[in-house]
Amino acid sequence: MELLYLRGHHLFCIQFFQGYGYNSKFTKKMGQLISNLKNNPSLIIKLTTSCDSICANCPWYKENNCRESSKESENKLIEKDKQILSLLDLEEGTIISAGKLNKKVIELLSNINLVGICGKCQWFAICQKQHKQKKLL
Repeated sequence: MELLYLRGHHLFCIQFFQGYGYNSKFTKKMGQLISNLKNNPSLIIKLTTSCDSICANCPWYKENNCRESSKESENKLIEKDKQILSLLDLEEGTIISAGKLNKKVIELLSNINLVGICGKCQWFAICQKQHKQKKLL
């Protein structure tokens, strides 16, 4: 059984991914991961607030850590992960199917303003446009 690890804030990133990323390897792997999630609703996900299956493809990833993030930045991401998981009524360590998780995320995104959660993210403008157009996974 394949187990995929996902951070709380990446649950939103997945929904709005447009092929942009840190490099071509990252964007290719992100696209494959999203396709896998979309086509395999029974895929098992374990929720986390640390580096996950998406981070593993980032050029800044090394030994389960982000070399680009300061401790302060990482702590802010962990808080964002926890905030999103809480809004989904889930917590770190939860094991859930991709289909059930996607349904919860889409339901939440249908009733939320992204500015307070994602407004400071470098990708926010891209995601906000998709969110306004209701283009979700």
